[in-house]
Order: sequence, then C-alpha cells, then structure tokens
Amino acid sequence: MDFRLRRTVFVSVFVASFCCTMCLTVHEALDQFHIEPSRDNLREGDSYNVTCWSDTLAALDKLCGAGGAQRLYMQASRSNLTVSILNGTAIYHEVRSARPKHGRAFGYECLCDGAAIVSSFFPVGVRLQVDDFSCRFEDVESPAPFNCSFSRPTKSDAVDATANYTLQHGDRTVACQPAGPGLRMQCIGRLNNFQRAFNFTLRLHDRLGEHSQRFQLRREQMIVLERPGADLNVTSLNSSSICLEWSAKRSTNHIGYKIKWSTLLLNDNINNKSILWSDVKQVTNRESVCLYRLPHPYVNYTIELKRRYNYSGAHSSPSFVYSFYTLPERPARPPRVWPGSYYIDPRRPNKLDIYWQPLSQLEHNGPQFTYNVTVQRSSDPSQVIPAKVAVGTNRAVITDLKLNTDNFTIVVRSQNSLGSSVQSSWIRIPWLNAPERARRVPKKLNMFGVMGAREKQEQLTWDPPEEQALLRGYTVCWCSWNTTDRSHCEFAEVKPCSQCQYEPPAGLLVGSWAVSANYDGRDALGSGGMSWLEPNQLSPMAPVVHSDHMHNIQGIIALIILGSFLYFFVRKVRHMSNIKVDLPEGLQSVAPALELSLLATTDMQQEVLQREQREEQHEQQRSLDASIHYPPVLYGNFRPPDILVPAQPLDYVSISNRAADLTNPSGYISMQPTQLDKVTGYVSLP
Repeated sequence: MDFRLRRTVFVSVFVASFCCTMCLTVHEALDQFHIEPSRDNLREGDSYNVTCWSDTLAALDKLCGAGGAQRLYMQASRSNLTVSILNGTAIYHEVRSARPKHGRAFGYECLCDGAAIVSSFFPVGVRLQVDDFSCRFEDVESPAPFNCSFSRPTKSDAVDATANYTLQHGDRTVACQPAGPGLRMQCIGRLNNFQRAFNFTLRLHDRLGEHSQRFQLRREQMIVLERPGADLNVTSLNSSSICLEWSAKRSTNHIGYKIKWSTLLLNDNINNKSILWSDVKQVTNRESVCLYRLPHPYVNYTIELKRRYNYSGAHSSPSFVYSFYTLPERPARPPRVWPGSYYIDPRRPNKLDIYWQPLSQLEHNGPQFTYNVTVQRSSDPSQVIPAKVAVGTNRAVITDLKLNTDNFTIVVRSQNSLGSSVQSSWIRIPWLNAPERARRVPKKLNMFGVMGAREKQEQLTWDPPEEQALLRGYTVCWCSWNTTDRSHCEFAEVKPCSQCQYEPPAGLLVGSWAVSANYDGRDALGSGGMSWLEPNQLSPMAPVVHSDHMHNIQGIIALIILGSFLYFFVRKVRHMSNIKVDLPEGLQSVAPALELSLLATTDMQQEVLQREQREEQHEQQRSLDASIHYPPVLYGNFRPPDILVPAQPLDYVSISNRAADLTNPSGYISMQPTQLDKVTGYVSLP
C-alpha cells in the first residue's frame, strides 16, 4: 500500500514538472515575437508598415513548426491582410494611406496555425486639411476685431475627443470655439486692418501632439466695408426717378482700391432691366446715386444697395434697404371700353349699365382713384345730360336717362386726386326703340358642360346677330359668382364666327356670362348691347364626347371579358339545371304534395300583392276625382276612350243613359264636357 502511494506521488510530481517546463519553454518563445508599426504619431494620409518578427528561428519553429516565416500571417478585424516576407523570421503589411482611427478601434494580429501570437493597437490621428478657412474684419476701427472660421476634420471627435484648436496671428494666439452644433469653428481676435496681407497659423492639439496649417489672406479678401446709407438725404424725387445721398466718412480708408457696387430694385412685378441706375459718385465724404425710368407714378419701390472690393472672394457690406413712393400724376390712359359693353334692362328702360376693363393697381398713378363718367347727347356732344351715375370698379349704373328719346354717347375717363386722364373712352348708345338695335344683339346664349377626354369643360355658345354688315367680332364678359354684384368682371375678344363658341379658362367660378357684338367705327348705329346668360339658364351637360382611342380599346377589352364571363355563366347554369336528384322511395310520394304547397303559397302571395296594388290605384283615383261628382252608373259597362285627348277645364260631367244607336254604336256611356262661365277678376300676366 505504501509502495503504491509513493508511486502515485512520484508520477504526479513528474508530470507537473514536465508541464511547467513546457510552459516555460512556450512563454520564452512568445517573448521573442514582436509586432510594431514602422512610424509613431501616425496621421491621416501617412504611409507605414506593420512588421511581425521572431528574434530566433528556433522560437518560430517552436510555436509554428518547421517552415519559418511562411507559416506566419496577419489579420485586422479578423480579416486576412496581404503580407510580404521580409526574411526567414519576419513578415510585414504595407499601408500606403492611413485612415484616422481611435487607438482601440482595431489592432493588427500576427498568427500561425490559427492561433494569435502577438497583437498591436495604436491610433491614427486626423490631419488638418482645411479648405474653407475664411476671415473677416469690419472697417470700423484699428486694431479691428477679426473673426476667422473653418470646418474641423469630420472624424476628429471620434478619434480624439480631447482635441482643440488655436489660431496665431503675429505674436497673438487665440483659442477657437465651436460656432454651432456642426463642425464649424470660429476664432476671434484683433489685427491691424491697414496691412496689405495677413498670415495665420492654425494648430491642432491632440494626444499625438501638435499639427498645424498656414494661411495667407489679402486685405481685399477680409475687409467688410461699411454699410451705405448713413445720414441719408433725398436730393431729387418725381414720378419716375429718385436721387439719394449719404455720408461716407471712411472713404479715405480705401484709396487705391476699386469698389464694386450692387444696386437692385426689389419689386417683383417690375423688370430690373427696364430701369436705369447711375454710377455711385463720391464727393467730399459724401456718396450719391440716382435711379431713373421708374415705370409707374405713386408706387412704393424698394431698393437695395451694398458694396465690396472688386476682388474674387471679397465680402459684401451689409445691405442698405430703402423704400419710397414716387410722386403721383394724372392717369396715363382711360379704361378700355368695348363698343357693345352696355346693357339695357327691358323692364327698366331708364336704367343703363356700362362695363369696361379696369386699370391695374400700378396704373392708378395717385391716391383717390376712380372713374369719371359723363353722358352726352350724340347730336350735340357739348350738351352734358344731368343723369344719376353710380361708378364702380368696372362698371357704371346710369339712371333717370330717357333712352327712348334720343341717341347718347357715354364718355369714361380715369381719375385720381390730380385730375382725369387726358384721353377718354366712349361708347355710343342707340335709341332704345330703334328697330335696328334688336338686330345687333347675339342670340341664344347657352353654356354647355362638354365632357372631354380627361375632364369636364365649360363651353359658351351663341348665334350671330341678324345684322352682320360691318361686324368686326364679339366681346365675351364673365362676372364673379355673386350674381347680384357684377363689379368683378373679365373680358375677352372673339373673332367673327358662324357657329360661335368660347371656352373659358379652367377653374373659374362664374355667375353670369354676356356677349356683345362689335361693329366697325364707321357704322352709325353701333352695337345693340350685351346679351346676358344667368345661372338658371345654363343647359345640362351636353352629350358631346371626344374620341379617345385608348378609352375605346379599353372598352372593347372590357366587353370581351364581360361577354366571356356571361357565356360561361350561362353554360354553368344550364349544366346545373340538368342535375337530377334520386330521392328514397319514402320521400318521392311527398314531393308532389310539397310542390303543390309551394305553388299555392306563391299564387297567394301574388294575389295579395295584386290586391294591394289595386287598392293603392283606387285610392289615388279617389283623391284625383274628389272634386268631381259621379252619378251612380253601371261600372261594368264603362271603359276609357280609345284616343287620349288633352285635358279640358271641366267642372262636372253630364252622363247620358241612352242605349246603343247609330250615334252611339258602341253602347258605352257618352261623356260630354260642359262649358264653364268665364270667371272675371283675375290679373292677366304679360
């Protein structure tokens, strides 16, 4: 027993000694393996090698077996790398352009037989490659405060969150701070603003040390000129031009430099190319500019002035924005009046409506804008008729005018606070009862909804007037949806036509339409006026369908599919009707009785339905004939007449009980209407 115990202890001690010896041997071999980059303080874009080697071939053979360096390979992020054999105990991996990374982002491993031997982790810092460095200072004082800005490298925070930046100019260094939530940085300091050029050194400080980038900027690239417009004075102003003058005390700071001005008119509805700017002039610390050819009097104009050095990349001064009104003047023209743009209501023969195309807001040329309407007798234009005139935006309503006594001329001018337009528009109103007047009005106005290929379109149609001699065309007028207010109307001209039609612009909400005929100015009578179409006169959608080949093809395909479906459906029903059911003998005797019961139930339902229909018709007949007294007759011998005749105003019916004879061969009851007495006291409608 003691012998066995001693043997076991001896074997255990031997195995433990052998294992320790092997561990020490492997550890000694691992200590002879190394992996390192070829350079320290690597930054983005640097080239370097990562080398893995063993101090002795014996150590390499000890871990990897025979074969030397060919047994070694390298990985990064568990991906095999391309390696080259340096000698019998070393391999290396070449990196030609380093990418920035954190020190623990990933490492390089050296392996053999699938087992890692040694690894290396090291950072690659960002590099300053700023291409948007910009600096500016304002021309206010010396030394002037400057503000420089740039964008820091994209991955700088991920690689090293402790990195910071400084900017040196001359012997002064300032710290740079983030300019917002993005990558933009700004550095603020002071400099002598009269230098011709400025040198700056931007430095990056991180765990790898210091990295710098140098910049040189010209004065023209940095200076921000003073905003123009200080102590502004308007030296000249009329209806089409303005001249401005302002202080320029620092103009002497820019002797030898050429200044470029930017002048702009900010009104969207006016083309800048149509106006004329003068050059900015400088006299004894004063600057001035003039603006000519402004198109409209009494309009609010807004201009913008700014300036900069005439150098690529120079900063512009803050904008000077100024608004002003040009002086007013009388309207330049009257409204446009068409020869037939008038209307006389037959129910009010002393009322006349005149319509015109109003001037735009830009053409008012002054405050208190309106229209001046006067009535003259055509036979004596110097005689002004004292009629009542109510003027609106695009029409005038003239009352207390005896239109059935003479021909009149209506004169319309534009007017504002400075007076009326020199020119005028006029329209000739013929005598109301002139027989030729009715022959000069378009007929049968109608509005159709025409279904086009894609959507519904409105179309106004009319017939030409009877009188077509010297006819030059038509004027179409449409007013807003409010039929009681025709103060918002638009006009369009249509050439002479035999089948006249007009398609209005899409999307209009129109309440009223009118058409008038225009005759040559040599015609003595003129137009017969406007023919109006009200909303209650509009026709329903006309069955006009424009051909669309694609829709036709789609319809044919749909019919073919539907026909095929119906064909197979009918065949299926016929097939199902031929199915026979064999019932047991005990149920076959019950089938006839059941069939008779179902038929009886169906007949009873039809009889009840017919009885209800007869009662309903009888009730309607009783309601219809409630006012007519019928004597007792034998209804079995009564039938309605063979030919339907129009209804006559009957009060009661006289019934003859004669038997059938030559005058009454049918033998039916003869119903003779009785003439009513004429009832007086009612008013006859016109």
